[in-house]
Amino acid sequence: MRSHHLLCIYPWLNLGGADKFNLDMITCLRTLGWHITIVTTLPVEHEWHASFEPLSEALIDLAQYPPEEQPARLLHVAQSQPFDCVLISHSSTAYHLLPYLRANLPHLPFVDYNHIELPNWRQGGYPRLSLDYAHALDMQIVSSNHLKCWMEQHSDKTDHIEVCTTNIDPHEYNPKCFDRRTLRHTLDITNNATVVLYAARLDRQKQPWLTMDVMHEVSKRSYNVYFVVAGDGLFASYMHNFVRWHGLEKRILMLGAVSNQRIRELLALSDIFFLPSEMEGIALSIYEAMAMEVVPVSADVGGQSELVTPECGVLVARQTNERKTYIETLIQLIQNPIQRQKMGQQARQRIINHFQLKDMGQRMHELLLQAQTLHHQKTHKTYTTNDVRAAVRQAITVAKNDAAELTGHQLTSVSRQQQLRILYWQMVNKGAWWLVPLGENLRKRRQQST
Repeated sequence: MRSHHLLCIYPWLNLGGADKFNLDMITCLRTLGWHITIVTTLPVEHEWHASFEPLSEALIDLAQYPPEEQPARLLHVAQSQPFDCVLISHSSTAYHLLPYLRANLPHLPFVDYNHIELPNWRQGGYPRLSLDYAHALDMQIVSSNHLKCWMEQHSDKTDHIEVCTTNIDPHEYNPKCFDRRTLRHTLDITNNATVVLYAARLDRQKQPWLTMDVMHEVSKRSYNVYFVVAGDGLFASYMHNFVRWHGLEKRILMLGAVSNQRIRELLALSDIFFLPSEMEGIALSIYEAMAMEVVPVSADVGGQSELVTPECGVLVARQTNERKTYIETLIQLIQNPIQRQKMGQQARQRIINHFQLKDMGQRMHELLLQAQTLHHQKTHKTYTTNDVRAAVRQAITVAKNDAAELTGHQLTSVSRQQQLRILYWQMVNKGAWWLVPLGENLRKRRQQST
């Protein structure tokens, strides 16, 4: 088997579905003869560094260098090995450096991978950046047909957009490998109770204020249901305060951030996976839940309906009465254990039939080889010296701004809006949890009026 060498440029190696996909993809590609070098571009702690390190030939943290040095450092990495391809995923710095890299590395194919469009950030988020720099990419790979259609609708420069779903390993995620009764006993949950799991980053995208509201209402109507919350993030303090204020400590179990192995254990003891997201591509956590025969109840956004069908889960439209629909859906499933069991079995079968991890690995392998062929066939844009200099300046500015935002330092004076945001979260963290639903309702009204 001929070996290949892939350079992956990521923002970070942290807890999340995109990073779990990166980890799975690299693992699969290694079995197919690929060597992997990873570059990260954001100044964070990289919680999953230890998971990625054994799978890579080298792992370089670009953010250890000043922003002014980062373009040359990245170019040096790309020139240090005979790479067959460069893959960018969710790194603003890498996108802005594409003209600089292409001008200096004309022999190398460049591809990217995107999971989700973000309408409220840069008019589409990373897929928007992908379209802006399509002239420098040999192939654009996305996680769903929904995202492919979105990109095609927003640009006419979309010759080579390919879909590769993220998928899951049903052998690793198999409920038969776990002792459900024992796992429940460790949390003081009886075997005949219904368990609803909410596992996610506790950020705005996952609508934690709506989650708590729904859990509170359902718990008032059903005495034999437990909610388990696994994750950490900006809204963690709000959720903890909400639980304490309403005296729900025995009904809503807040576990904080947990390992991948612990997620599998929590799925093994659960019946329903609840994820009322504001937006998604296709949540990797839903692949995991379905493989574990846990019924997903989530939002009908992004490409979720490509995975979740009515036979194996429930998707709720984003609308004004989504709270009511989530409550009614959860209660209906809680009251019908036979229906839940059948849906869970169908969910796992759908994963086995259509979304196995080994198929994702083979698909990515084929697409990376195809990108190399396309690179040699197509005529590429020629970048002028001014193009390259402008790209480097922009990338340096982006790197500085990202560093300032992540470290809490401002390059200029803090704006009035930023001051209010800091004060708002300080008050929430000190116990004013009730500010969060008020703030989110105001934000929703502003969005609806614009």
